Amino acid sequence: MITIEVNGVSYDGFTQVIIKRGFTNLANTFSFQSTDLPVSSYPIKQGDSCVIKVDGESVINGFIEKTSIRIDSQTHMITFEGRDITADVIDSTLSGDNEFTGNIDLPELCRRILKKLNLSKSIKVVADTQTPKLTVASASTGQTAFKFLSKYANQQQVILNTDGSGNIVITRPTAETIGTNLRMIQGDNSNNILSATSKFDDTKRFNIYFMSSQANPSFIFDKAGNIEAKDVVKKFGKSLDNDIRDSRQFFVVADNPNDNETIAKRTEWEANFRRSQSFSYTCVVQGFSYEEGSIWTPNLKVPIDDDISDVHGVFFLDSVQYSLSVQGGSKTKLKFVTEDAYQLQAEKQKRTAQTSSSAGKYDFSKLFPGT
Repeated sequence: MITIEVNGVSYDGFTQVIIKRGFTNLANTFSFQSTDLPVSSYPIKQGDSCVIKVDGESVINGFIEKTSIRIDSQTHMITFEGRDITADVIDSTLSGDNEFTGNIDLPELCRRILKKLNLSKSIKVVADTQTPKLTVASASTGQTAFKFLSKYANQQQVILNTDGSGNIVITRPTAETIGTNLRMIQGDNSNNILSATSKFDDTKRFNIYFMSSQANPSFIFDKAGNIEAKDVVKKFGKSLDNDIRDSRQFFVVADNPNDNETIAKRTEWEANFRRSQSFSYTCVVQGFSYEEGSIWTPNLKVPIDDDISDVHGVFFLDSVQYSLSVQGGSKTKLKFVTEDAYQLQAEKQKRTAQTSSSAGKYDFSKLFPGT
């Protein structure tokens, strides 16, 4: 069951409701339609607060941002769309040059940004994983708050997403494998997959991932106040994805100064992330909950046996879409990626053969002959 509360008042009777949630989404989205009342007297308005619950669990806490009206000789329809309150972090830009110092960690950096956006009373920061301290963090004028925070989240290989209450969650994949098995097996009466689509796409994968970083001299003085030349030269890291032809190369400059080991981990994470995203399996199931009684949510590991698509194994649930309609009833669309998605270390699977190293472990001249 899906319940919608607008400005604290519950409403029902909608012809269609759709909620989309993703593991990498800082703000999830929703839409609902109605044909019952004349538009002029409809009680829901642009900018109203909206809380949506699925089977009693909150999945959206945000605002109505869009309203569209469709009228013809037969019917009239009004559609409302919106996002979690964390959408303000995605959209808002920072004023003036901002520099944060004092050995702060990523959760504290998020709190300081929320304070600047007047959101500290509305949004909490939940840290599901530990992150190292940041010596300094700086943002430029006009940079979105989300892009600024994502820069440091990517550096530390963590994900910024949101929970059903509209808070910022700093996390990594933490899922345990659930007991429910999704099945599409010919002749099996216990099948629970209504439809499925699998996709393989290597267009965003590369053979070599190479990242460089210019060290920041302000952080590398020795005790006597001197700087050694070896400490201000560029730092490098690389990772290889041996499943991809060597003519595909990905070169990037790091957002922030880092050492070789940190950059090597960052390139390894990038390679594994892109590899994991090259495969997706999407299926539709009846209802919103799995056999254990909880609703489907991103960050679950789920066993799948699909003979028709030839997809077998445990996969990571990357996104979900709950839908309720007069014609289709209650259904959930589940999108899966490889089990080791978003993890630093790739698991040994058929479609991966990654290696990683930092610049101190290889000869730069061999990587780029003639330099």
